[in-house]
Amino acid sequence: MPATESTWRNQALLHRIFAVSGVLLTLTTVWMFYKDHYRSWKPVQRKSLEVEQKMTQWREEQVKATDAYQSHSVFEEQLRRAETGGIDTRLIAEFITLLGEDASYRTTTVSTSKLMRDAEKLNDLHAEALEARKAAKVASQAAEKTPPTEAAQDAADDALRNSQKKDAAARAQRQRVIAQLKSWSYSAKTREDKLLNERKVRNGKIDAAKANVDIAIRDQKSQAEIDRFQAIVDKLNDDPDYGYVKLNQDYLHATTHRKDLDKIIKEITADEEAAKKGSEAAQADLVRLETSTVEKRETYITSSFPWLGKKILNWPILDAFGTTRKIDNLWSKDLEIGYGSYGNVRRFDRCTTCHQGMQKSLPGEPTSPAYVNEQQFELVIIPPKAEELPKRAADSEPATAEELLGVRFAETGLIRDGDITVKFVRPKSPASRAVITPPGETGTEKQEIDGAVIREAAATFVSAPSVEEALFPRLPGLLVGDVIEKVNGDDVFGGTRSPERVAAILADLVSEGQPIRLYVRRGLPNPFTSHPRLDLYISDSSPHRMQTFACTICHEGQGSATDFKWASHTPNSQIQAEEWAGKLGWFDNPHWIFPMYAQRFTESTCLKCHHEVVELEASEKYPIAPAPQVVHGYQLIRKYGCFGCHEVNGFDGPAKRVGPDLRLEPNYFAVAQELTRGLSSREKKFDDLLKLELAKKLGGSTVADIQKEFQAAAGEQFQFEKEKTDLGTSTDPDKDAKLAKATEAAEKAKQKVEALAKTLEPVRKTLSAIHANRDRLARIRNLSGQLTDHPEDTAARAELRGILDEDALNKEGALGQTLTPQEHRFAGMLKDVEVPGTLRKVGPALRYLGQKLDQPFLYDWLHDPTHFRPTTRMPKFFNLHEHLQDPEEEESLHIAQKMEPIEIRGIMAYLTHNQQKFEPLQPP
Repeated sequence: MPATESTWRNQALLHRIFAVSGVLLTLTTVWMFYKDHYRSWKPVQRKSLEVEQKMTQWREEQVKATDAYQSHSVFEEQLRRAETGGIDTRLIAEFITLLGEDASYRTTTVSTSKLMRDAEKLNDLHAEALEARKAAKVASQAAEKTPPTEAAQDAADDALRNSQKKDAAARAQRQRVIAQLKSWSYSAKTREDKLLNERKVRNGKIDAAKANVDIAIRDQKSQAEIDRFQAIVDKLNDDPDYGYVKLNQDYLHATTHRKDLDKIIKEITADEEAAKKGSEAAQADLVRLETSTVEKRETYITSSFPWLGKKILNWPILDAFGTTRKIDNLWSKDLEIGYGSYGNVRRFDRCTTCHQGMQKSLPGEPTSPAYVNEQQFELVIIPPKAEELPKRAADSEPATAEELLGVRFAETGLIRDGDITVKFVRPKSPASRAVITPPGETGTEKQEIDGAVIREAAATFVSAPSVEEALFPRLPGLLVGDVIEKVNGDDVFGGTRSPERVAAILADLVSEGQPIRLYVRRGLPNPFTSHPRLDLYISDSSPHRMQTFACTICHEGQGSATDFKWASHTPNSQIQAEEWAGKLGWFDNPHWIFPMYAQRFTESTCLKCHHEVVELEASEKYPIAPAPQVVHGYQLIRKYGCFGCHEVNGFDGPAKRVGPDLRLEPNYFAVAQELTRGLSSREKKFDDLLKLELAKKLGGSTVADIQKEFQAAAGEQFQFEKEKTDLGTSTDPDKDAKLAKATEAAEKAKQKVEALAKTLEPVRKTLSAIHANRDRLARIRNLSGQLTDHPEDTAARAELRGILDEDALNKEGALGQTLTPQEHRFAGMLKDVEVPGTLRKVGPALRYLGQKLDQPFLYDWLHDPTHFRPTTRMPKFFNLHEHLQDPEEEESLHIAQKMEPIEIRGIMAYLTHNQQKFEPLQPP
């Protein structure tokens, strides 16, 4: 077929399609880069970095101006004094004595005269340095007088140079003396190491020689051959000049000598080392802040090659390839989550992608969060008095807020640019001494709260004190990062309320001489805050490290999400839910079955691992309880007796624990009281039995008399046996005669003891049983009293139950059982009940009612419960006349009503008594 110029497709149409698809591909690529650049987590990371950089810079300025440099100068002065200080000649003499003793042991000599001379010279130089330092201080004070003179300034400079010269001479001499001391210690260490090596070598030779002895014995060599090898072993071990025993003795002496020398050197240099550590610690915070600032700084241009800064990488399109904004991935080893048909897989958390400050702590304080949650309160600044204000010329600029109050504001805020944010607070200034207005007060008037509000709050929710209030108390004074929201009740945000304008307002208010009230917002909102308990979670020093546990194991939620709405956050209230839905696009995702716990329920996850609630209470290591709300609820249920009406089961079967064990039935204190009731009569019974048994006649004498004779005869036997023992080691010439006499007397006493024991044989078993029963009753009384006062005493309850079970099994004893069968049944009531509901409950415990309710409320509640809650089912015992229509009943009730206040007060007195003790009635 001949070739032609025609094509299968229309070329013009193909060109148009290609052009349109190219444009669409370009638009799609741009749209993809746009969506990637504006992913929801990136602005959060950018703002987190800005917050950290600003706070780091402000804190660095604060540190420079206050604590770090002040404490650093103090330690520098201490170090200067330590480096030029003298050395106690007593320590030098002790050091020389140790050198002499060591030389005598090694049969050699040592020259120490130079050491003593150098030490004495150092003390002289130290005294000269002290005098020069005092003279420099006096000259400096004279130069600071007004008006200054040139001669005084020159004298101060000369005195300072002389002081520095004397200090340098003393420092150099001290270093020479310490160098000599350390050289002696080094020589001692060298000898010690040499002896250690020689001892190791000698020990190896001894082992080889012993092996030769063993081989000779194995090969059945002649005794002479074996003795020859053994002689080598003995010589290597016991030779007085180079044997192992001598080497070991020399090594121990060298070690002790070297340690004694080091101890003296350490005592001499102790002050100097302490000053060095203090100086380094004082400077550490500043170094950390400066390092953090340099590492996290993002700029467009740098001072070093390649000149382009990190900020270039965050431009659109470029940030898709090498951005500094990255997603944080946390894998939790051995912590899994169930994904339906996929089974259990490792948890994969990206929470810290947005929560960048979660691990941040204050410099030098690894357990103190760097950014706390927002809290608002009022501070009152007392301005300086008129005579304390700085004196300024009439034509000069007016004093600023920083000069008058000691506060400086930042140009922009941390989160919002318009926030009036504190950047610097001068130490010991009015701003640093501002006081917090007590809650419930505005100005000098107390804020009145309606009683219905209090009752509604009490009836709807009971909570423990806030963890953040315990960990982060509202510190007095303005702090770096505080935001000023109101000044004397007027808002300062928006409009012309710039930091300069607010500073001018504060400066103008100082002249009025009245207290200045500032409404302050302290802390940051989520997700910019740090974890409130870095001592427990997240930090490397905590038991729950970030790298091991991550986040969702405690908080739940979708850990792999990087968008707020997909992370399955759970609002803490309906108001918060509406706010999240409007601002953040939140919705209740029904497809994720592990939603995040609301803030008020977060602590409940502690029970996943810590089944026993007591593990979550405050301890010596954690003074603030790890889970205060859980512990608070646990204590509330125990204290208020909720289990009296409500079954509280901590188990789902014997093997699956689904929550804490909050059951407290049965009432162990009631069981203990019931046991105590009959003890007196039984104790009297056994006392009477003992008296009867002792009065019984045996061979013409009572049992009591025979017991006395038995005890006397046993004592005589013991004395004679002791006398025999003493005579056995005596040097008395008549020892044999006395020994024979003592032996005869001891034998007679022994025969008498045996005869009396045989006479007592018929009653000894009965007497032993009586004493055992009396001891058992005494122990039951002690344990019952302990359990009555402390029903939670598990050890006392277990021991009491064991005694009851043991007595129930003692059916063949001489006197039978101590307790009755009815009392033996109490043992079952002292068990750890596995399933609640086995005993009938008659109502909640009222033992602590006085600590729950005050007397006015209790009186009003007993008189008419509808005052507290109109729909209550509580019967009205004391105002029935409102429902009576019969006049005769009204009249009869009117007479009884005169006693109502007395009856109510009697009930109140019984219920609110703090030291209630329910004494059981004794049986007739």
